Amino acid sequence: MKNVILSLLFFAFSLSGVAQKGNIIIPSGHDGAVRIIMIDNQSKYFYTADEWKVIMWDFNTAKQLYTFPISNKATTQHFGSEVHNLRDLIVSADGKTLAFTTSEDELVIYSTESGKKINSIHGVVSRINFSKDGKTIYDFVRGPEGGDVQPGTNGRMIRAINVQSGAIIDYWHKKDMNIWGSFI
Repeated sequence: MKNVILSLLFFAFSLSGVAQKGNIIIPSGHDGAVRIIMIDNQSKYFYTADEWKVIMWDFNTAKQLYTFPISNKATTQHFGSEVHNLRDLIVSADGKTLAFTTSEDELVIYSTESGKKINSIHGVVSRINFSKDGKTIYDFVRGPEGGDVQPGTNGRMIRAINVQSGAIIDYWHKKDMNIWGSFI
């Protein structure tokens, strides 16, 4: 009887060893609490973000496609032990480009087709928005009254930034805009 039980145990463990042959792929998922969930306009992909990374998922299969790092360290600490590395997250209308701003005042832009970084632009502190064609990102900046962004200007402005080059295309002066980008 003892030999039969031993044989069955040996057989069971050898089967479990066979079942685990090959490559095991374990998606990394999120280490912390998910702060943002976003679906693209085509409902083809969805994005989840914690304070350290943004993950792109296939909407139909729930397969993890790309991981876009935000930060590898705590850069801003708020009440208690809560950390905020991510400020804003957007996807272009065509779904081909992902952009986010960080607590280090950086705009980071990625291709959702290749998963590669397109650009990184410092000095972006406000909420952001894509143009309809996805080639420009708009943000809100202040002139000398709130930090000298562009000499010779004053008050509040909307800035247009080229996604590919990072070049500032234009400023639009809006004196009647509040600090969050809406009109008063």
